Amino acid sequence: MAAQKFGKMSKDTLTKRGNDENLVNKFFHREHMMNQFLHQDGQFVPEALVITLDSEEVEAFEPDETDRWEEALTYVRRVANGKSSKDNIHFTGRFSKTGAIDTAKLTDFLKTEEFGGQGAKKVNAGNLFEKEFEHSLQCKLQCLCKKTKYDKEAQDLLDLIDELKKVHGELMFHQSGGCCDGSAPMCFPKGELYLGNSDVEVGIVNGVHFYMSASQFEYWEHTHLTLDAIKGTGGQFSLERPTGLRFIIRSRLYSNQEWEYLKKFPVKRCG
Repeated sequence: MAAQKFGKMSKDTLTKRGNDENLVNKFFHREHMMNQFLHQDGQFVPEALVITLDSEEVEAFEPDETDRWEEALTYVRRVANGKSSKDNIHFTGRFSKTGAIDTAKLTDFLKTEEFGGQGAKKVNAGNLFEKEFEHSLQCKLQCLCKKTKYDKEAQDLLDLIDELKKVHGELMFHQSGGCCDGSAPMCFPKGELYLGNSDVEVGIVNGVHFYMSASQFEYWEHTHLTLDAIKGTGGQFSLERPTGLRFIIRSRLYSNQEWEYLKKFPVKRCG
């Protein structure tokens, strides 16, 4: 991720263009904004917003306390417009990818577009590639003939899945949560892996259903996942291992519109 292309958040950021409201709206899931921030170490989901005045914690808020929105905004504005270095905004929460719990200062977050960062001339190369590859894959899956930037890469993925179907019959994907194969998408013959109430279906790729554990999905629920295949050795128990290719996951944050759709149509729990 090209995090260096973003500036850092600061108190001064919150005094401009209604950014104080944007911060509070994101925290409380208001105005179609997601409760997720770009931290210098990865995507961060706050579970508490903490206000300190004169180095003393005076108030804390949780995302589901939406009736306290105005109170939180008042405190945020007080910190943003104050001159004391002892007045600060902190968050406690977890990183989306690892689930690690941590405390973050406002200045640990990067100034993304909703706070006036990045801008039209600056592009996050990782996010751009993921969106363009996703577009190419969708065009292939929908049998659209128009040429896209990553036609070959998308076709290579679909060809690999088709080859595995010819050898093994119907397939299934399950996102590994670690252990022997790290965090990798695993391909199995359909039905080989038992699915129960602890699993959710997150999508379908080329007719193959993709699952992950519900506990892992809690960390990834704000993230759009796209399956890809690159050169390498697949997971120890994954069917693509002998082919010289391996499945990987590419990810990006959902747009606000996508997140609103998913709140209305959530993923399906198995079992």
